[in-house]
Amino acid sequence: MRVEVALSLNTTANFSYEWIGDPDSIKGGIRVIVPVWNRVTTGWIVNKRSDYKGRVKYILGIIKDDYIPDEKHLRFVNEISRAFMISTGKILDASLSPGMRSLTNVYFNSDDGELPFYKRSIKELEKISKSGPVEFYYKIKGNEIPESQNEIEDRIVDESVPGHLIYLNYYRNDFYKKIWLKEKDAGRTPLILLPNNLSMERYKSGICDLQIYNSRIKTGERERVWKLARGNSPVFIGGGESALFLPIKRPGPVIIEKPGSFFYDKNISSGIDLRKAARIKAGIMGVDLIEGNSCPTSFQYYHRESLNIMDERKDEVLPVLVKKLSPGTRIPPDQVTDTIINNFIKGDRVLVIVSKKGSLRFLFCGECKTIFKCPLCGGSITISSDNSINCMSCSYTHEKPETCEKCSSELKIIEDISVRSLKKKLVDRAGETSVISFETKLPNDYEAILKRPETGEKNIVILTPSEVNSIPENSFDSIVFLKPESFFDLNNYKGGEQIFSFIKGLRETLSPEGKIDVYSVFHFHYSMKNINDEVQYMVRELKYREFFLLPPYCDVFNLEMSDRDIRKLAGKMRDIFNEFRDLLNIKRINLLSRSQIRGFYKGSIQIHTEQEKVINSGILNLKNLKIKGLY
Repeated sequence: MRVEVALSLNTTANFSYEWIGDPDSIKGGIRVIVPVWNRVTTGWIVNKRSDYKGRVKYILGIIKDDYIPDEKHLRFVNEISRAFMISTGKILDASLSPGMRSLTNVYFNSDDGELPFYKRSIKELEKISKSGPVEFYYKIKGNEIPESQNEIEDRIVDESVPGHLIYLNYYRNDFYKKIWLKEKDAGRTPLILLPNNLSMERYKSGICDLQIYNSRIKTGERERVWKLARGNSPVFIGGGESALFLPIKRPGPVIIEKPGSFFYDKNISSGIDLRKAARIKAGIMGVDLIEGNSCPTSFQYYHRESLNIMDERKDEVLPVLVKKLSPGTRIPPDQVTDTIINNFIKGDRVLVIVSKKGSLRFLFCGECKTIFKCPLCGGSITISSDNSINCMSCSYTHEKPETCEKCSSELKIIEDISVRSLKKKLVDRAGETSVISFETKLPNDYEAILKRPETGEKNIVILTPSEVNSIPENSFDSIVFLKPESFFDLNNYKGGEQIFSFIKGLRETLSPEGKIDVYSVFHFHYSMKNINDEVQYMVRELKYREFFLLPPYCDVFNLEMSDRDIRKLAGKMRDIFNEFRDLLNIKRINLLSRSQIRGFYKGSIQIHTEQEKVINSGILNLKNLKIKGLY
């Protein structure tokens, strides 16, 4: 009999294979070992019947294990594969524990004793599987799934959380604790999805029972949490994409924390948007979906009439103050350092946010008040470690000039705005011990920060936006955010929303009467002009989205093509443009780089159309093409 197998490779198509074993012994969700071209890979049986009439290869073996994805999980995986147009087999692999995912732990018994799979060639495996598929198994120490002492029966609990809830509040930990207590009593496992690994520290310190499952924790700890998820006892699990695909035995609500966070877009390398995938999971598993944030997203505001929104935000005591910076501002301005020092002198716990840690160095004329520019193209000139000057826009390099060409004054070396340069300036005024910045990685660096609400320590802390997510509630009395446009790309169609959402989210780390000062060259941008008027901002944002056919009004996809020859790549892109321009509403087509990236030239094609049209057009069958949705 023939079956369909989803391969653990980057292909959306299922392949047909011949099964010569007992027909009653197979079912959807069994992991198999199959030949592909001149090698062997793993896959999953997703359909017990195949109508393909051509030549096919035989299934070489099955991996016997107690874990087989249930029907709901298979439906969830199939829907994710279709929604994001990626491999079903790769997604099913993500449901395995780390030990099961590693093929070095796959063994089989032979006449020569116990043998590892990964040391067998395709010819050897074909030879020993002639009489039927070989039975493989996982050899992992302590692989038993823990069971509770007593089976937990479903109990009727107070259903105070509706099916899809948008929960708006600056302080949400207590709300999540209540959800956990109710689900724990009912014997279910809730899942909270967090925007990035750094944020785990914040929620783990606020919700003591939270079990983290992500790539940052050690393999042994991930194995432990995976087994807890497969057991009968309830557990509260937090994580990102890894946690989303955990095969939880008794699933509870799915919580999406801060859906407006830019980290969801930054971590989308797999092509899966965690927020959309979470909505799919909650719907298929039949559990509640909760989205917690400091302000609604444009998607939520657009659908506000059909959503259940619980807004428990208190009126902000002090509005966000957006202050003007002059164009071309390179060094930390005195008006910024004055604000920081004045707040510190008043006894505030002060947080300062800048876009990067390290600095670029420039040449500055104190007499002309200008930065030295490239004599060829007028671009910015930086100074390298050997004191030569280099243009950031063209190939100009030269020895460092000592004086200004206009006034002959001495040129001074300055550092642009960064954690390092700002810290130097603040230390001169506040003292070495009063200014804190973190130069290395989590978790040890943040122990002092995580305890701030308890200690009430008053000092100046300088962080980048990437680090702010880990800060606990009520940690600061004032926040100064410098040049948000240098971190959030305003050329990105979601740049304005990311700035708005991030600044609103800063309230979470403030005391109830805390204040926020934002210094920006782009102070006139509507996301900052309307920072204190949420409705006006949303109306403006949605008008912009509607005009340019962007989400939520239209699906948008980026097709990325690659080739080792730039002319061949350009030819392929022209052919696609001519064939699909009208059908798929192609809006933009361009090279991503004029130089090779890992041996390939890459180009991008942006299309604005429905997902079904993309699938039905056949464009996904082209070679060397990747697709990602813009959500």
